Amino acid sequence: MRGLDSDLKVILKIRKMRVDSLRRIQKKREMERIQAGQDVEVRQSNLEDTEIQVRAVEADRLNSLINGQFVKIDRIEAFSKLQLKGIKQIMDANREIELAQHHFEQSKNALEESVKAARVGEKKLMAIEEAIRETLWK
Repeated sequence: MRGLDSDLKVILKIRKMRVDSLRRIQKKREMERIQAGQDVEVRQSNLEDTEIQVRAVEADRLNSLINGQFVKIDRIEAFSKLQLKGIKQIMDANREIELAQHHFEQSKNALEESVKAARVGEKKLMAIEEAIRETLWK
């Protein structure tokens, strides 16, 4: 009987360590999900700032073209290049947002998996604790 008790206690200790490990993983995944969500928000804010800056620079250059006495071809070309540069900046910012959202979804899925694993581990731990109680009362 003592051998069974000590075996059950060892199994219980191992199971508790596994459950603790699963809980730590779950907390880590939760922090990753939170960080990914904040990253998405930051990138969206950066997109808005980029759009505002691009529009302001384009409006300023366009006003200087309109208000100028003579319009030279090189100034029009420079304005067109500026527009293309602004479009590229906005597209890059959108791409960064999409990547951040994808990372957020991955971290959310990983969190769900770790929550499920922790629940399974806790159920096994409870089963072992119940088995110990039953053997001690016999």
